[in-house]
Amino acid sequence: MIRLLTHTKLRFENAEQLFQGLKEEDSEAISYLHRKVWGKISQMGKSQMLSNENIEELINDSIVFLLLKIRKGEYLNNGNHPAIYVIKVATYKLMEYKRLQRKHQSVELETNLKDTEDETQKISEVRDRIEELQLLLTQLGQNCANLLRLTHIEGYKDEEIIQQSLTQYSTIATLKNKRSQCMKRLIELATQNSTKSKT
Repeated sequence: MIRLLTHTKLRFENAEQLFQGLKEEDSEAISYLHRKVWGKISQMGKSQMLSNENIEELINDSIVFLLLKIRKGEYLNNGNHPAIYVIKVATYKLMEYKRLQRKHQSVELETNLKDTEDETQKISEVRDRIEELQLLLTQLGQNCANLLRLTHIEGYKDEEIIQQSLTQYSTIATLKNKRSQCMKRLIELATQNSTKSKT
């Protein structure tokens, strides 16, 4: 296991190699990126009193955002490490989370990101990714697809999902834990689809 992790680290230590791995949706590249950003994003999340489940969800959401950007050709690599971009995405998602908590209302995620060429880019709303997400959601089980659709496409808050009994889950903690598992499955499906398309 140690030798395998070392091999993966050496393979993707170079930013360009990692970018190519992510472009091919290589599962090892995705796992390496997850480990690479985990420490920083965890620190950010804990400073805002997020639970471990919320932190994991934040990391997965940010990585999926990058993968969709790459797939659509909207992310251009210029030698900078993809982890930097994922951390920036997580930073803005965390800011959005704080605004939602403070105002108790849905606030559109729309802010500026500085890309690897020091040009200003705008973070697209999650709803702008409906087409890409729908393709993957159709491959998930109905339970996961419904849960992710409610949160990321229809914009429901966790409290609303529970109060309106839109899923089978009766507590926010259980709902968040299941959604985190669904996000991981979403990444796995993206990788599997990429592999099938090459055969």
